[in-house]
Amino acid sequence: MFDRAMAAVVTTAAAAAAEAYLTSNDEVLLNLLALGTKAKVQVLAGDLAAAETTVRRRLELLSDDPTRPLTRATVGPALDLALIHQRRGERV
Repeated sequence: MFDRAMAAVVTTAAAAAAEAYLTSNDEVLLNLLALGTKAKVQVLAGDLAAAETTVRRRLELLSDDPTRPLTRATVGPALDLALIHQRRGERV
């Protein structure tokens, strides 16, 4: 079972891996996936400000994506933002 220290190490490594992938790859759909994963890791780590920045980055990338009609890619960022606001105790 993970303790808090181990969870912090794992979430930090996961966010770093997603960022490394993003800086080395230009594939839009895979970058959307990496950004979504990074945002979820940041939310789980309690870093809501960073997660919001990541989700906004994902939304920006999505707005330029020619495959925008894909349901999950379109709905995913909105769900991520809702989760961030919910964790902050804000009304969505």
